[in-house]
Amino acid sequence: MPPSKSILQHWTDRIRIYGHISKPLHFIKIIVGYCIIIFIALSPVFISYLGGTIEHAITDKQVNEGNSIFGAIFWFMFYTIPFGIVLFFIWTSIVLKSTINYFKSKTTNL
Repeated sequence: MPPSKSILQHWTDRIRIYGHISKPLHFIKIIVGYCIIIFIALSPVFISYLGGTIEHAITDKQVNEGNSIFGAIFWFMFYTIPFGIVLFFIWTSIVLKSTINYFKSKTTNL
């Protein structure tokens, strides 16, 4: 990192580089970014289903909010889904801004 750049500017540049489309292969990292956001938003569903299934197999009891933490983890979606929506809009704006900048630089270099 050059000494003239602040830490915030350094990480902002790193995020812009990650969302930059300059080759068809870079499209894959955009899709991976969206998949990570969806996984973060829906992670309580995966955790509670997997944990509830394992607990049901071990204890042979039906799992719900009253008798297991895995039944209650599902309610964390009230936090993770809005967080995922915010991440979705941030990621989309980064991708759109970097794509527009890329095409502007291509047209000015011609």
